[in-house]
Amino acid sequence: MGCFPALSNEGAREFEFINGHEKITAGTSDFLYIPKGTRHAFKNISQNTARLLVFYTPAGPESFFLTHGETDRAPEPWPEEKFNELVDILGAHNMVLLPSDHDWD
Repeated sequence: MGCFPALSNEGAREFEFINGHEKITAGTSDFLYIPKGTRHAFKNISQNTARLLVFYTPAGPESFFLTHGETDRAPEPWPEEKFNELVDILGAHNMVLLPSDHDWD
């Protein structure tokens, strides 16, 4: 998977990524490569709404986000009940939720 934080002239945009056991901060025009099967996560750490461009190679996992993502508003953090509902759905897309182990602390 490859990610680009989107370009913007409206203020700084930064994301924090977890790539394996490493935390990385990336901003506008940075690129991050995450090998297949690597534990990963990301979150917007800027004060502004931000966009992220994500590439999946080979294609496939994006169908989960197209079906279950929210594009009509800024996403809310999912409650635990939502994660529990999605376990089987994620498995159909070869995706596995891993415990957080307080990754963002």
